[in-house]
Amino acid sequence: MGLIILFIVMAFLLALIVDLFNDGLARIDYAFLTEFPSRRAADAGILSAWVGTCLVMFVTALLAIPLGVAAGLYLEEYAKKNWLT
Repeated sequence: MGLIILFIVMAFLLALIVDLFNDGLARIDYAFLTEFPSRRAADAGILSAWVGTCLVMFVTALLAIPLGVAAGLYLEEYAKKNWLT
């Protein structure tokens, strides 16, 4: 019974995703991706959102990668072996 419900829910989810792509894919074009937000819906774009997302990811990577490598080196080479490490 549970497997049947799982398939029904997955089919419903797939139908929603297909409908979303059918309705939305036609509206995504080059201007939408490269224009800044506007008060007019026809001229609105998402460039500032893309730039902000990329900046956040870049700054996060600048902090997380060296910190992760340093923590790994410390735990492997210098930390005493105990129940926590």
